[in-house]
Amino acid sequence: MRLKEWARELEGAYQLATGTILVESSAAESELNGNRPKLRKVLSGPTVTVLVVEHRDRLARFGVEYLDAALSAQSRRIVVLDTAEVDDDRAQRKLRRRQRPAYRRRGPDRRTGRRPSNRWRTTQQHTQVANARRDALHKLSTRLVADRWYPSPQTCSDRGAVKAKLCLSERNFTCDHCGHTADRDYNAARNRFQGHNYPDPTACWRPAVCYRHREPKPWSKPWNHLRRRTSGNSTARNLVVAPSLSARIRSTALSESLMPATYTFDVFSSLDGFGAAGGNWSGYWGKQGPELLDHRLARYNEEQRMVFGANTYRAFTQLLAASTEDSDVRDPWVTRMRSLQATVVSSTLQDPLDWPDGKVVNGDAVEVVTRLKEESEVPLRSHGSLSMNRALMAAGLVDRVQVTLFPVITGRTGLDPIFRGAADFDLELLEHRTFDGHIQELIYRPSLHG
Repeated sequence: MRLKEWARELEGAYQLATGTILVESSAAESELNGNRPKLRKVLSGPTVTVLVVEHRDRLARFGVEYLDAALSAQSRRIVVLDTAEVDDDRAQRKLRRRQRPAYRRRGPDRRTGRRPSNRWRTTQQHTQVANARRDALHKLSTRLVADRWYPSPQTCSDRGAVKAKLCLSERNFTCDHCGHTADRDYNAARNRFQGHNYPDPTACWRPAVCYRHREPKPWSKPWNHLRRRTSGNSTARNLVVAPSLSARIRSTALSESLMPATYTFDVFSSLDGFGAAGGNWSGYWGKQGPELLDHRLARYNEEQRMVFGANTYRAFTQLLAASTEDSDVRDPWVTRMRSLQATVVSSTLQDPLDWPDGKVVNGDAVEVVTRLKEESEVPLRSHGSLSMNRALMAAGLVDRVQVTLFPVITGRTGLDPIFRGAADFDLELLEHRTFDGHIQELIYRPSLHG
């Protein structure tokens, strides 16, 4: 063995004596596997004072410095005979073995008339297919990005007004017309999602291109130019890029369809955190205005599913029964909300409900909403239902908390404290609006504190 020969030659230089162990490759193989009983036996021997290895990585792939320090603390040491870590005969042999097939790949030679080998043809075919796939995916991603000059960060995602200038240092977008405030990236994402110049991913194909002449062939299928046949007895098959690319599109659409529906906890609140008030306070605490009502109607015109607790549903139906056409409970956005599909979580109520498209679901609210988020094709929204939504927030099921803050303090007459008994949360402000000069709408993303 070369290790033993080197040890005999260098015996005088390293003063090898009793207690010296020559660590062969069988005892310290350069692997990531930690189950090496031979090396453990060598290291645990109390009489072993010197360990001789040919290369550092023969002892351990990583952490030789820590092993050397631990042995030095016990008056033991490691001797490395060959410090050239890159000069490894095994690596050289492996490299030569892997290069042999490449020697048999001959390309065409016009001077001698040599024909290309089938191995070379196969390599070229794989290269062409890889380039075609890369080109198709690049075109697809370019279409998905849509118009690169569309000012999505500068456009108000609420009203569509375009801001004249928005510096890169400004991380929050504030509309000059309506006062809407949101995170810059979130505002841009909403603009893309709402359909502004957003293309259909299934319509991203380009006409096929002839690689020889680089001319479009609009009559052919997009992947026809990727079909190749090799001559002779080549092992290459017909390689088509379309299944791979279409599979990527289908998997992307599938992953988007499997994303859980978002759940928004929508609540009205006074400045001191009450959801309602007694005394001589009226609906909306008497502070509503046309901007707020129009915005609420626009919010509820979007397709979504309402989720209520039993108490909130009973209170709402009682208010409707006792109301007149001029009552606040008959506002257009409330009428629109009543036309939406609704789920009432209750163990006491039974179908049919006094709701055109509502149904009762028995069970725990956390389990019901978890199932709804997985199965619903539209976003979920809950207005009121304070105790139920506090439990859902604690379970991490609430994605947005939308608080409409009215400029009142109802310290003595306040009813229904919104977050009394709730867990501790950190809130990330996503959107901010002002209506009628004094009403604030704040939309947060909650996350459990600690």
